[in-house]
Order: sequence, then structure tokens, then C-alpha cells
Amino acid sequence: GVVIAAWLDGHIVGGVVGFLVQDLFSDTLALNELAWYVRPEHRSHGLGEGILGAFEQWGRERCANVIRMAHLSESMAKSLRRYYKNNGYKQSETLFVKDLIYDD
Repeated sequence: GVVIAAWLDGHIVGGVVGFLVQDLFSDTLALNELAWYVRPEHRSHGLGEGILGAFEQWGRERCANVIRMAHLSESMAKSLRRYYKNNGYKQSETLFVKDLIYDD
């Protein structure tokens, strides 16, 4: 796996975490993102693009065929969807989530 962090004045202000995985149904080696975040006060200055660029390069250096980025439906829904599409990403799946309830 990989962790790429952006530092400013000794503090982490953004980063990405991901891992490589061989697709079960094809010959595809995928770079999967677990988390990509930039502190709000550091957004809109190209930092996120730089982090993502470094992440993509890390995948290329390891012969990944695709990169898979998550898009949480409640997190910056319109702007992030637009960003992904404008940068060559396409939607490929929808994730369903269920809260697990435990009996006491």
C-alpha cells in the first residue's frame, strides 16, 4: 500500500491512502483509494490535484492498469463528481451500505 502526505510548516494538510489489488475477474491491476483528503483551508489551490497526481504516478510505476477513486454521496457531491469527470474518470459502480445493529 501507499500513504502520500502533503506537509506545510510541519503539519499534514492533506494526503491519500491506497493499495494495489489484482482484479478477481480480469487481468486488471487496480490502484484503489481508501482515503483522499485536503484540509478545507488548503483546498482550491491545487494541493489535491498534486496529491492525486502523485498517487496516479505511484500506480503507474507499479504497472497499475486503472485507478479507483471513491465518491461519497454526501461529501462534496457535485464538485467532486465534476472534478472526477473533468479529469478522465468515469463512474463504474455504486456502493450500498448498511448499518449493523447489535443486540445487547
